[in-house]
Amino acid sequence: MSNKVAGNEAKSEGEELSFSASMEELTAIVQRIEEDQTDIDGLGAALHRASELLEFCRGKIRKVDLEVSQIVQQLAPAEPASADSSSEGTASDDSTAAG
Repeated sequence: MSNKVAGNEAKSEGEELSFSASMEELTAIVQRIEEDQTDIDGLGAALHRASELLEFCRGKIRKVDLEVSQIVQQLAPAEPASADSSSEGTASDDSTAAG
């Protein structure tokens, strides 16, 4: 178990984990905890590493979500602009009728 933590420290210092590798490590930690393979002395370190991995994965998901949203916006046709111009015409018709 201690060799796993030492390897993780090296990765957190410079190497960037992939999302898949992070999820695999997180799954392994959860499995060890669920199967009582982690003693009480290592439980704190395991939970700390799990929280780091969760934050890393959440950050990756947020980044990809933003990138996908930007790509979808770029690919979407400019329909909202034409819808705005038609609603402006309606608003001007209403203002002239009121005045």
